[in-house]
Amino acid sequence: MKIAKAFVWCLTFCLIALLAMFEPPANAAGSSSNSNADKKSAVTVDGVIKDGEYPTSTTYNDGAYILCWRVQKDAVYFAMQAKITGWVAVGFNPEKGMLHADIVMGWVGADGKAHAQDDFSTGEMGPHPEDTGQGGKNSILAFGGKEEKGTTTIEFSRKLDTGDTYDQVLDPSAVTKIIWAYGDTDDSSMMHSTRGTATIVLDGPAGDAGKVAAADPVDGSQEPESGAERRTWPVHAGLMILGFVFMVSGVASARLKKKIPTG
Repeated sequence: MKIAKAFVWCLTFCLIALLAMFEPPANAAGSSSNSNADKKSAVTVDGVIKDGEYPTSTTYNDGAYILCWRVQKDAVYFAMQAKITGWVAVGFNPEKGMLHADIVMGWVGADGKAHAQDDFSTGEMGPHPEDTGQGGKNSILAFGGKEEKGTTTIEFSRKLDTGDTYDQVLDPSAVTKIIWAYGDTDDSSMMHSTRGTATIVLDGPAGDAGKVAAADPVDGSQEPESGAERRTWPVHAGLMILGFVFMVSGVASARLKKKIPTG
C-alpha cells in the first residue's frame, strides 16, 4: 500500500511538472505588443514616436532597442530607437549572418541633423555598402531622427517592393527575418556594440521577440536561437519526465508482484 501511494504521489508530481513546463518562459531578450492604433492614421516621419502612431512594436535587449512599424497600402513605416548616442539599424531577410541583408542605418549628427542610408550586405560578416554604390538606388522614401537624453530615434519609410535588386521584397503576411543592431558612434562603418536577430510579421502580431547575440561579428556560427528552437524545450523535458514515470511505475509494479501471494 505504501508503495502504491508513493507511486501515485510521484505520478501526480510529474504530471504537474510536465504541465508547468509548457508555460511560455519569460523572455528577457525581447517582448512585443500590438496597440489599438487606427490603421488609417498617418505616420509623421520626424524622429518622434507618438502614442498610437504605430500599431505594432517589439523590443529587444531588455528594452534597449525598440522597433515599431506600420503598413499603409504599398509602403511600410519603421521607427528604430536605441538607448545610445550613435547609429541604429535594421536589416531584412538575411540568408546567413548578414549575407544579402537589406539594411537601413540611421544616426543623428552633432549638428542635430538626421542621416539614413540604404545598404545591402555582400557577405556573412559584411561589408554592407550603400545600394547606390552597387548599382542600385536609395529606396528610402522619407526619414527623420532625434537624439535626446541618451536615446537615438530614427524613422523611415519605403515601398514593400521597391523594384531594386539590392532591396528585399517585404511581404506583409509572411514571416520576415530581421537583424537589428546599434553602435556607440555616428560612424556607420564602425562595428555594432550590440546586435541580434528575430522574426516579425508586418501585417500581424509582432512575432518572435528573438534573442540578443554576443557583441561580436555576425559570422553565422553563433546565430541566436530562433523562437521555434526555444519552443522545443518543453517537448524534451516532457519526454524525460514521462520516461521517469514509466521507470518508477515499472519498479513499483515489480515490487508489488513480489508482495502479492500467488495461488
